[in-house]
Amino acid sequence: QVVRLFGTIHDCSDNYITSGYFQVWFESKQRALFFLVDATGNFDGNIIACINQELKYKVIDITNLKQSDENSVTITNLNEYSFGTLKACEELTNIIVVNTNGTTASYTNAVCVTAGSELLLFGSGFNGRDSSYVSIKLSAIDLNNLQNPLTIELRWPIGKYYYCSNCFDMFVKVTEFGAIGDQVKGTFNGKLREWITNQKIDFDGEFS
Repeated sequence: QVVRLFGTIHDCSDNYITSGYFQVWFESKQRALFFLVDATGNFDGNIIACINQELKYKVIDITNLKQSDENSVTITNLNEYSFGTLKACEELTNIIVVNTNGTTASYTNAVCVTAGSELLLFGSGFNGRDSSYVSIKLSAIDLNNLQNPLTIELRWPIGKYYYCSNCFDMFVKVTEFGAIGDQVKGTFNGKLREWITNQKIDFDGEFS
């Protein structure tokens, strides 16, 4: 049955946020839904759920790069559920921040995957309504040393596509890498090429 979920997101100073979202998923976490805030920090959206089904959720403040802790709620009313006011006060994890020629984009819900010695970092457009993403593949996990990535791909929401292969103009530094469940952090900088024009652009940022 369709259930309406709604509420408001504030920052730690108790001001409503204007750039962020409410994220909700079921325990299996096979699929998450994202409800963007409006100009006064309100979110409102529908899900399909069963009575007494547990939902996981958190809120994200993109402007201040903050999030809430992960929480859960059991739906007992199959019409609507109000979350009231939620606060985003914790350091935002799972994010890749990209700067290109003076424009900044934050790719949230980022993941890292290891395959042998390789490390893949991937972040997608947070709102689920565009195909933007960033992907960085490293040949090795070489802590605190600069290395040239194997590949980088960047797709903007407006359709622009940038890339490099055997990226001699790009440098990545992994500054933290621990056991499974620990944060992976680092920085990157250099230049990428536009797919059609072959024009180079400045490209830098950080990941967590």
